[in-house]
Amino acid sequence: MAGPCNAAGIAGDGTKQRLVERTGTTLGVIVVDRRTLLRAGITTGLSAVALGAAALPKTTSVDVGVQAFTYQIPWRHCKKCQGLSWGPALSFSKCPAGGKHVETCSLPYFLQYRETPNDPAPPASMYQNEWRHCKKCQGLSYNGQGVLGWCPAGGHHNHTDSHDYYLPHDSDDIPVYRQGGWRYCDKCNGLFYGPGQNASWCPKAGQHHAATTSYDYRIRYDAFGENNC
Repeated sequence: MAGPCNAAGIAGDGTKQRLVERTGTTLGVIVVDRRTLLRAGITTGLSAVALGAAALPKTTSVDVGVQAFTYQIPWRHCKKCQGLSWGPALSFSKCPAGGKHVETCSLPYFLQYRETPNDPAPPASMYQNEWRHCKKCQGLSYNGQGVLGWCPAGGHHNHTDSHDYYLPHDSDDIPVYRQGGWRYCDKCNGLFYGPGQNASWCPKAGQHHAATTSYDYRIRYDAFGENNC
């Protein structure tokens, strides 16, 4: 399955490298771009053993109990609408606050997906899947109930060729750097940053509204990444 594409259909997965990571007592396979690996290294919580276990991209682990998943970077927090959008395609994006999404002062965020349907899924108690990338607005929205949600580019989101993203939630047993407070909007089905709700814009109308049943999503980020401030 292809990575997110911009409006012109340009994929943006970048250079990636697969590593082994420990999540509590469960092993996982992650992919980060090469610059992130060199910049973050052990300071991101990856051990020397993990660094030594790096394998070629597209490989999968066959060890018993391994959770195979891939991380994609850079997603960005748009301070105009408070949503999360795909960084390499911001010039093709559409923000509900008007114009394009912005990445000013946003750290690079990681989103997780399974490389193939045969890869073991992460534990449901810590992750929720069915989050999708919209190729029209470049934002992230939930499609778990079969409802596409409202798109700031008009009509409903288009999730064609999107990965099935798994968002971590409500658990402190998630390594590396993570930011809590991300919420599901029950008006547009999008993801937004809860502490910025009063400054948010919802493509359906007004501000985003956190569903009473929303998880507290805890999105990983690269603490050493460029924030464009």
